[in-house]
Amino acid sequence: MPPKTHSTLQHFLGLFLPLALLVLAGAFIYREQARQAGLESLMAREMSGVTRESGILETIIATRATDAAFLAARVAGELRLEHGAVTAHTTEMLRSFARIKTDYFQVRLLDALGRESVRLDALPDGLRLTPEDELQDKSRSTYFRKAAAIPFGQVYVSALDLNRERGQVERPIRPTLRFASPVRGPSDALAGVVILNMDARLLLNRLSQATAPDTLLLANAKGYWLLSPSPEQEWGFALPGRAAPTVEAAWPGAWEPLRSSTKGQFFLDGMLYTFDTVQADAPMLRQTVGIVPEESWLVISRTALGAFGDAQDRIFLTMTGGLLLMLIGFTSVWARARTRRDLALRELRRSEETARAILDAPQDSAFFLMGLDGRILTANAVAEERFRPVTPDGLTDKSMWAIVPQDLAARRRDLFEFSARTGEPLRFDDERQGLILDNTIYPIRGEDGVTHRLVVLSRDVTTERQAQERLLTLSRAVQQSPAIVVITNAQGNIEYVNPSFTEKYGYSAEEVLGKNPRILKSGFHDAAFYQNLWRTLAEGEDWVGEICNRTKDGREIWEKASISPVLDDTGQTTHYVAVKEDVTEQRRAVRAMAESEEKVRAMSEASQDGMVMIDDQGQVAFWNRAAERIFGYSRQEMLGQRLHVVVAMEEDAGKAREGFPDFAASGKGAVVGTLTERTARRKDGSAFPAEFSVAAFRLQDRWWAVGTVRDITERKRAEELLRELATTDGLTGLTNRRHFLERGRAELERARRTGHPVSCIMFDVDHFKKVNDTYGHDAGDAVLKALARTARETLRGMDLLGRIGSEEFAAVLPETDLEAALHAAERLRLAVASMNVEHDGRPLPVTISLGVALSSGPDESLDDLLRRADQALYEAKNSGRNKVCRSAAGFAGS
Repeated sequence: MPPKTHSTLQHFLGLFLPLALLVLAGAFIYREQARQAGLESLMAREMSGVTRESGILETIIATRATDAAFLAARVAGELRLEHGAVTAHTTEMLRSFARIKTDYFQVRLLDALGRESVRLDALPDGLRLTPEDELQDKSRSTYFRKAAAIPFGQVYVSALDLNRERGQVERPIRPTLRFASPVRGPSDALAGVVILNMDARLLLNRLSQATAPDTLLLANAKGYWLLSPSPEQEWGFALPGRAAPTVEAAWPGAWEPLRSSTKGQFFLDGMLYTFDTVQADAPMLRQTVGIVPEESWLVISRTALGAFGDAQDRIFLTMTGGLLLMLIGFTSVWARARTRRDLALRELRRSEETARAILDAPQDSAFFLMGLDGRILTANAVAEERFRPVTPDGLTDKSMWAIVPQDLAARRRDLFEFSARTGEPLRFDDERQGLILDNTIYPIRGEDGVTHRLVVLSRDVTTERQAQERLLTLSRAVQQSPAIVVITNAQGNIEYVNPSFTEKYGYSAEEVLGKNPRILKSGFHDAAFYQNLWRTLAEGEDWVGEICNRTKDGREIWEKASISPVLDDTGQTTHYVAVKEDVTEQRRAVRAMAESEEKVRAMSEASQDGMVMIDDQGQVAFWNRAAERIFGYSRQEMLGQRLHVVVAMEEDAGKAREGFPDFAASGKGAVVGTLTERTARRKDGSAFPAEFSVAAFRLQDRWWAVGTVRDITERKRAEELLRELATTDGLTGLTNRRHFLERGRAELERARRTGHPVSCIMFDVDHFKKVNDTYGHDAGDAVLKALARTARETLRGMDLLGRIGSEEFAAVLPETDLEAALHAAERLRLAVASMNVEHDGRPLPVTISLGVALSSGPDESLDDLLRRADQALYEAKNSGRNKVCRSAAGFAGS
């Protein structure tokens, strides 16, 4: 039989079928590859878009947090300049900030108690400064309490909710995000809080207008809608009377995978869910400003997969329609696939750029991606800047072990190798160049589970550690404080006592923990006292006062106490803190001082002597009644006056002014510790002799003087009278014999020192016994008085004249030679002879005989001189009386 020939159709079929099978197989293979590539591209696009938008939101929040921290620092600087007062300059600074930063619809400054000090509202017609009578108390708001509790320089970021005014939701609703930062006062205490209210519609509008992915939704960490597929579902949890639908209610089964991770993708019911968490304090965004967030949010995209699968089926059917259509379709699909790949790569590069921006954003964290050999594959801007002095041309491709000190490299290489070998992250600190660096090594594993690279995050925690050290120092200060510190819970049961408590009361800490402070009651105070104490604390105020307690051994002690309530974020009291100081001895000292002062005052008022106290400037601090009587000034007139200016004579006042600097420094002076006599001055200007006794004492780091003063006018008069009685002859008023001899010897001693001559005259009344016998003793007394008076008038004032016997008189003539003495004696004889002395109307003639002697030299005594003059006197008597005779011996000095 001849071989069967194939028809054209068979050839066609023979050729077509294999080609058709080949085309079908190729189309099927392509269909599956395109489906997978499209799905991966879709997932990459969705993830890139979600990640980009969440990163942008985090960056916006971090930037606004920086604004709050910056404004808080500026306000703190103004307060330091204005000594803690909020001034118009501070308000103007806040106004300028609000004009520049238009994203905030409200800028506020709260004081340390939570009251609004300054409030600026951004209205359509401009900024409005709220009047003082419209300012509100925000002390119970969550954002104030939490901002007041964080360290200075950090920022509290609130939950994303609706703005409320005076407890009511603002209409139309305004989504709000608040940024709050504490303000440091001049004394490093809390001076207030800066609050920035940001209109969150800016963030929500950005998400709702995003083009890739087409639709982005936003939910909070509790699953409530902030930006939802349907506006009716939004803000249900914040609006009264509206239902609060959740993500779980809209998409059953979706919430569990969404909340269980911070970022990811999953498929559910034919839908692709892509999500990322917006964290205000994301590690890659931590700057110098620390952020304390209230909550985080989920950015979600939801894409249907059905339309994508239908498109692939249509491509497959088109490819099987014919060879030309297949080739055309293949070329078209390839071109479109290539385009999608390029778009995916472009999106990947964009994602890498975003990641780079995120890595470079933190100002305190250095980021390194390293190979296992220590080679740096990439690093962020902080790392480049930190190592620029060592590697000015950059870090990429440099060995980490070549750019750090060799001793540090040897220690850290072991840590890197251990982390790479075990696959476990490691955390350690470095301290160098005054910085404290918190380092973390994160190993990156491949699909085979083996570590291929290492990520190193090095964060500057110098400020944070210093803050921790300050807290530790504060804790030690409380532990070591000499003050008594007691902390109780809200029920008043003791939770902590410091060592000063156990030392003062005798209880150990174990004995009082869990007990009520009433175990310390002394019974001194009544129930009303404690009711007032607890009422004050219940009102949230501090109680300050003195309280009497009892120690373990029964002793009563007085304490000056300050008890303060400690409130939580909701304003509820959680603890009470009592800081107490033992003032038992002070109270005893005050009581003793009061009693002592009362005694001293009573004694001073009873004293007849003036009692005066002055300070180190001479100002009167005490003036008793006797001082008022002596000086004529009242107590009110003298207190605060300078004593010596008022009562001292000019010479004494000048000496006092010169001596007060020494007294103020040492408590010593010319009159301190002595009994002195001075002339003082009364209010009426009269002077009087006074006796002063002064003592010094030191009080409150100053020297004081206390003294007694006595008016000794009568005593001086009595002394003068006694002096006259002791030295004067009672009949004639002349110097008596004892005083004459004392003064005469002094004159001779002076003559010996000066070499001047000195003479002596002795004289008595002629026939004086006859006068007494004839006329009586009264006549004799009259003669003696007249003779004394005449002698005083005739001799010089410098001559010493005295009565040395019954009718015997003597005179010592200083600086007088024998010739001058004879002339003086002759004048006296003539003056006496011419006296007119009468007795009972009858004249009594009186004459005298005189003997003159000149001192013979420095060895002659007064007694010798008087004896020679007496001899000359007797010679005058024996030779006829009423005459002058001289002694033969003498000294003719110049």
